[in-house]
Amino acid sequence: MTAIKEKAFSLNILANPLKINKLLDSLADNVKMDIKPSEFSGLIQLAQQLGGGEIVKKSFDISATGLLRQTIENDIYILLPTGDNFDKIRETCLTIFD
Repeated sequence: MTAIKEKAFSLNILANPLKINKLLDSLADNVKMDIKPSEFSGLIQLAQQLGGGEIVKKSFDISATGLLRQTIENDIYILLPTGDNFDKIRETCLTIFD
């Protein structure tokens, strides 16, 4: 969502209602939202006020200290929790805003 916001600001999309509609149409197939069209203007105002400092980011990766491991089965790439245990991932999700 941050990348979409940055791209929208860099292309001055939020100042042009036609561009906003085009952006939303292109996102419709790839992003599921439960926001009503009447709420878009409030979302746009919020996005304009949002600075990068308020956004909490956490990556789950396959590094040596990461919480995931990778495997391939039947030509399908799969990410699984390290040690086949979701406890550390669950804890991270529950405490990300602390």
